[in-house]
Amino acid sequence: MTRDFLTRAFALLIALGLPMVAVGADSDEALRGQIESSMRLTGTIDIEADGSVSAFTLDQSDKVSAALTDYVHRNVSSWHFEPVVDDGGKAVRLRTPVHLRLLATSVKGEDDNVELSIASADFSQESAPKDPTTLHFDRMQAPKYPFDAVRSGVSGDVTMLVEVGRDGRVKNLHARQVNLRVQKSARIMTKWRARLAAASEHAIREWTFKIPTEGPQADRESWHIVVPISFSFDRSAAKRYGQWDTYVAGPVQPTPWLDKDDAKQKVSADALADGGLYLLREDGPRLLSSLDKGP
Repeated sequence: MTRDFLTRAFALLIALGLPMVAVGADSDEALRGQIESSMRLTGTIDIEADGSVSAFTLDQSDKVSAALTDYVHRNVSSWHFEPVVDDGGKAVRLRTPVHLRLLATSVKGEDDNVELSIASADFSQESAPKDPTTLHFDRMQAPKYPFDAVRSGVSGDVTMLVEVGRDGRVKNLHARQVNLRVQKSARIMTKWRARLAAASEHAIREWTFKIPTEGPQADRESWHIVVPISFSFDRSAAKRYGQWDTYVAGPVQPTPWLDKDDAKQKVSADALADGGLYLLREDGPRLLSSLDKGP
């Protein structure tokens, strides 16, 4: 990796007060475009029958700067959705949770300037414990942090897509994306992504779930969920709401047991915070407009 790139990367991180990615001596310069700094936020949107946004509430707005709060409000309020219809085909009003990921990148040729955008939004519903109308955990044990990853100072986040059958056990699972907070050669990065994904898969295969016994989901043959998992040395810092996180983004892997044309394949799982179980909403809102209209 060149000194010039390191100077540019560090300038971006320092400008935003962001944590730095650990860069190894064997790092590939080709990976430089994969370094991202992002912030996850959540809120609630009211969508009218015509698809317009009538209200947006940002969660824990006291933990987000006024400038960022205003930026998010102005963009989300301009969104337009495909009208949501009920069983009778009538367009209805909908209130939905939203998970946002803000992305900060340096402006090309202007190392001291930062460009902000809303990179992704997800409308998955986080499962509520003991709710009989939705899927929730029965028995689960957190994945074990691989010792060799700890010893090598490797941390990162794994996004898992999971299919749960009617017996409450895992039918299929797939590591959709693994982001790392360390930058080394492409070969070593691939190794660590596989290592964290394998640790996640090993734990999740043993999980069991309580399936819905009431409501519209009770008759399904299976349920698809997103489970974000964080391997971090500072769990409290990883969970701080409204804080910037810097990492090397891993490739998004297509999920083989989902249809390629399925809307669920397009879930913006990178906007979801770890520690939750998020149901993929087949009846969820479909955004028609651009996520970001600029400052």
